[in-house]
Amino acid sequence: ARTGSIEIERVQRAGGDAALAGALQQISALSEDAHSLAMSIDSVLEVEAGADGQLKSAHGARWSVLPSASLTQELARDLAELRLKLERAGGADGELAARFAAKREALRILELPIAVLRDQVPRATPGAKLADLRCTKALRTLLDQLDLLRARRDKLVSEARRLASGEDVTSALVHRAERKVAEIQEQALEKYDVMTAQCSAMLDEQSGLLQQLFADNEEFTKARIEEGSDEGRQNLFRALNGAVGAYDEITTQFSEGIAFYTGMLDRLSELQQRVGDLAEARAIERRELIAHMSTPQPTPQQQMQAQQAQQMQAQQAQQAQQAQQ
Repeated sequence: ARTGSIEIERVQRAGGDAALAGALQQISALSEDAHSLAMSIDSVLEVEAGADGQLKSAHGARWSVLPSASLTQELARDLAELRLKLERAGGADGELAARFAAKREALRILELPIAVLRDQVPRATPGAKLADLRCTKALRTLLDQLDLLRARRDKLVSEARRLASGEDVTSALVHRAERKVAEIQEQALEKYDVMTAQCSAMLDEQSGLLQQLFADNEEFTKARIEEGSDEGRQNLFRALNGAVGAYDEITTQFSEGIAFYTGMLDRLSELQQRVGDLAEARAIERRELIAHMSTPQPTPQQQMQAQQAQQMQAQQAQQAQQAQQ
């Protein structure tokens, strides 16, 4: 067992039930964005294949460009793989929402103010003051450190967003000339290397603080329960402990869901760029070939006459040169 006012304060500072409901809505919104982006990519591939098929049918053997399917096969395979992962994730999202709904009533106790919860705790026989224990002081110090770490993280995220808002990668991609898309994207991401390293260090620091927090909180909880053996008191602590544990479990699962869809959107955006580049290149190729086929071709007789005219011009030039000598 582990719970206490410090754990409840941590849950309430994190947003409690409202934060969990918001995270679930964010997962749903990210899922919709990912599916919408996948449909958009599929539409571009369908338009590309349709245009290729129509022109091949209209011009027959004169249409000499490579078949669309031979160029989009890898892109279509990557899209199918990502869509399969999205489909599987959809089932997991439903199960996660159901677990949250099932545990939501038990979590409501964590919404009560600390003062109200303290009034509901049956009084025990006087004992050592929890405030004087080492574990209590350590917990408060750890919570303060976690708050400071969160503030540093928020500042880093704000700086990254400010940096991203001032950069127009789209313009660089449009006017890239001979540069590859991957090279432009890699160059654009280099300025975030320091921030990425700082974020990784913060995650490691947070992991260490949380491990120490759980250890100290275990000691704190035991001391809290040992203050009295009243059954009603222990039942209340068990309910609080179960609620905090459920909250942490659901929070972790929601965070994993958000991270999954964020990663999927990144991969789909990269795939959309590749598909868009191919579609643009194919459109230019088709326009050039259509323009070439639209230019009137000389008849065999016209070709022979042109050759004769060139030969006569060559002979005249040669005679003029001999005359000058």
